[in-house]
Amino acid sequence: MGDNKLMDIVIVEIIEGYKFIYAQIADKVLSNSAVETSMFNDTGARGSRTIPADTLKVGDIIKIKSYGLLGSTGNPDSTLKVKMNAVEILGNTMAITTATQGLHFDLEAFFEIRSIGATGKISGFVKTFFKALDSITAGLFRVIQTSGDVTINTTIDQIIDVTYKWGTASVSNNVTSRNFTIEIL
Repeated sequence: MGDNKLMDIVIVEIIEGYKFIYAQIADKVLSNSAVETSMFNDTGARGSRTIPADTLKVGDIIKIKSYGLLGSTGNPDSTLKVKMNAVEILGNTMAITTATQGLHFDLEAFFEIRSIGATGKISGFVKTFFKALDSITAGLFRVIQTSGDVTINTTIDQIIDVTYKWGTASVSNNVTSRNFTIEIL
């Protein structure tokens, strides 16, 4: 510790207050498919998307971030879901109304552990932001939140997944996740 012991203690508490568990380093492309598919590419990833059994605590926040590129033919449905094991924490289907390619997306999700155990509870939201790379005009948001607490079993390993599904298969309907990170705060 340095001369300022209080500052050193605060820094240690902040560092110990979160746990980085996963970083995707290889792109994942979903194109020309109408099948629900994981947006993660675990090839060469650092860490794991698995939260070990009995490690979550009440008040823990699971933070998921991603960015990438998206293109569509105009008017295809797109379904985004966040899951832990087979349990859908939240999901949403929306039409992308404008034909475009190379649209930037930014995804951010926060989930709070409300209770633990075999019938543990989790609640949270996801927001996605879409923006043209060649324009400074406003972008579009999609916000999805749980309608209440969702039951998950925190006494078993939980694998985090974010899936995407196009309503219509087309090479012009594509999404590329360039990066994903998962942290527990």
